[in-house]
Order: sequence, then structure tokens, then C-alpha cells
Amino acid sequence: MSDEMTVNGLSVSRDCNTGALDQKRLDYYKSCIIQREELSKEASDARISYVATFGDINAEILAYKIECISKKKAIAYCQTVINSGGADISGDALQNYLNKCMNDYREQLMKMIEDNKKCSESLTVEFSVARQVRKIYRELARKIHPDINPDPYFRPYWHMLKEAYELFDLDRIKELKLLIDDALEKKGNTEGQSIDPLTPEELERNIKHVEDEIDTIIHTEPYSYRLVLHDEESVKEHREMLTKEKETYRKYSEELDKVLTNYKIIGGDTLKWIKI
Repeated sequence: MSDEMTVNGLSVSRDCNTGALDQKRLDYYKSCIIQREELSKEASDARISYVATFGDINAEILAYKIECISKKKAIAYCQTVINSGGADISGDALQNYLNKCMNDYREQLMKMIEDNKKCSESLTVEFSVARQVRKIYRELARKIHPDINPDPYFRPYWHMLKEAYELFDLDRIKELKLLIDDALEKKGNTEGQSIDPLTPEELERNIKHVEDEIDTIIHTEPYSYRLVLHDEESVKEHREMLTKEKETYRKYSEELDKVLTNYKIIGGDTLKWIKI
């Protein structure tokens, strides 16, 4: 005997004798969890591809932005000296000031350049390998994902599985399949444990939460980078847009140079701006 109740506008079945939830909704919840993990991986791959493709010009844009900020701070510094009655600006004092206040920006640029290098060095995975990795991952994730299998015994296996999946390491994930299948067999459950007992309300709340996470991944960066990387024409258009942005900041930097010539800066070497 079973009854039905409505949760969030959805009909959820529950066995009156056992209190069991609608198996279809449970299966749907599990599939949503796996989909979320796969989309997260696709988003990570999209970020790596985007940085490998456009990281160079984005770093140049950031460098020009930081250069402009530095020059604006230099102008403000010079004007402060003039307003306080000074006539000449010490080049050494100005450079020391800029070094201190621009240090965080400089570190940000260095991190971007390092990230660009790492992404550019990432190996392209063959389609056949990626397909095998995804297939094994989906099979194992349905058995030991923490949201599906709460047994802490399998938590280390899950972390290893996720790492192998993120790296698309086929050999490693095949090895893990043997280990995980063996561990499940020793535990007496080759299908993996059930999700902790849920009420229909909790199940629907969990489903809604995972659905919202999926929606967020799909409609935000870095997953949305996939649109830019869709084909050669899209890549070309995006690079042209970034090139125009870089040129805008380059011209602005030159305008700031003209403003700085109005101040008498003496002593020290030529002011050093951030360059790539």
C-alpha cells in the first residue's frame, strides 16, 4: 500500500508500510549528483582551455591596467607634494611609494602568468580516453559518491577517484575500479550503500539544491567559456575583442605619461612600470 504527497509541486510516492521513498525520485537524485560532478569537471576543463587560448592577451591587458593604476597613483602622489608646497618630487621616494602600494597588483599578475603557463602545458586528452574515463567514473560514482554512499570507509577512495577523473588518468582510474569493486565486495554490497534515510521533504529539498547547483554551473564562468571556445570563428571574435580592450588601456597609459611630464621629478632612475 502506498500514498502520495506533494512537495514543491511534485508528487512523491511513499510506501505506507515501509516508509520507502519513490525509487524513481531517488534514482533521479543520484543522477543529478553525478551530472553535477561531470559538469564541474567540464567547467574546469573549459577554464584550462580558455586560459591556454587567451591567457597571453589577458595577462597583457592586466599588465596595462596595473600600469595605468600605477601611473594614476604617481600623479596623485605628485599632486599631493605640489599641494603641500613642494616644487620638486623625489624620484626615489616616488618609486618606493609605488613599489609598496603596487605590490599586490604585481603578485596578481605573476600568478596569472604562472597559471597561463600551467594551462598551456596541460596535455590534450584523446576523445576515446576521455570517454572510457567518464564511463568508469560514472559507474563508480554511483556506488561511492559521499552523497550516495555515506560510509566513511569509502571516502578516501572517492578522493582518489575524483583526482584521477580530473586528470583524465585512464590507467589510474582502471586501477581504482579494481580496488573499489574489491572493497565493495568485502563490504558485502557490490551496488554500494543506500543514501541515508530521507523523508520525502528532505529528498525534494536535496534534489532542488543539486538542480540549483547544476543551473549555476551551466550559466556562469568557467563553464560558459565553452561558448567562446565553440569554434574557430568564436575564438577569433573573442581575441579581437580582447585586442581592442588591450589597445584602449595602452592608449590610456600613453595619456597618463603626458600628464606625468607636467611634474618635475628629480633624482633616482627612470620610474619603473610593470611589464610582462
